[in-house]
Amino acid sequence: MAQTSRARWFRRRPVLLFVIVTFLVSYGLGIPALFIVGAGAPGIHQVTALYAGRFFVVIGPTCGAIAVISATSGRRAIPSFLRGQLCLPKASWAFVILFPLLAMTLVLAAYACAGSPLGTLAAALRAAWPLLLIHIALQFLTVGLGEELGWRGWLLPTLTGRHGLPRATFATGIVWYFWHIPILLGGVHDAFWFGVAITGLSMILSVIWFLSGRSAVLPALAHGSLNAVVVFLTATLPEADHKLAWTIISGMLAVSGLGAFVWARAAWREGPKA
Repeated sequence: MAQTSRARWFRRRPVLLFVIVTFLVSYGLGIPALFIVGAGAPGIHQVTALYAGRFFVVIGPTCGAIAVISATSGRRAIPSFLRGQLCLPKASWAFVILFPLLAMTLVLAAYACAGSPLGTLAAALRAAWPLLLIHIALQFLTVGLGEELGWRGWLLPTLTGRHGLPRATFATGIVWYFWHIPILLGGVHDAFWFGVAITGLSMILSVIWFLSGRSAVLPALAHGSLNAVVVFLTATLPEADHKLAWTIISGMLAVSGLGAFVWARAAWREGPKA
């Protein structure tokens, strides 16, 4: 009887259930797995260890979405949810190439502004471009889809239906921000600029989600591509001023997000669905 009452309580509060499961998986399973892989056998390749260790962290939001769908609509609704979120309209396929290029341009510009010579940046790309492609693919398949099936796949649409896209974007960004607890513990500077980045990126990804048929694919690709270029340059340019570059990237994302807000203002004005 108590279990039935608890299940009904969570069904009436699906967002709360989503947040609880997301944090439990990411921090209850993901953080221990991260330490286990980090202390694993020396034969594990660096790139493999990077993504294997973070896998259970980044799939937390997807697990949260699946848990809520199972609790509210039944397990049979899960395949339908996944098909809908992983379906990309034909008109959007050009962005599969465009988004990685835009992410690379933004991050390279930030590093150039932070003092990295253009020649050094070009040399890094020429010498290790296959590694960059691997990072983009793995970021999309793990971090991108693992997070975005939850953030933009379930949470944003659910909140948009109740409160409209602007408020839903803000609320999703708040949860997304506090989900990155380790970054926030890095100090006031890191927490502030990460908040700036999350604010801008939340607006960008919301607009991408809305204009691409409400699919999680392109938000996942944009999210993963940005991460991939940052991870790639962090590894290949050890002498670069990464902290300053990230500060510039955060500001660029905020400006870009505001631009997306204004450009797609008709979408942002959309009210709650009946």
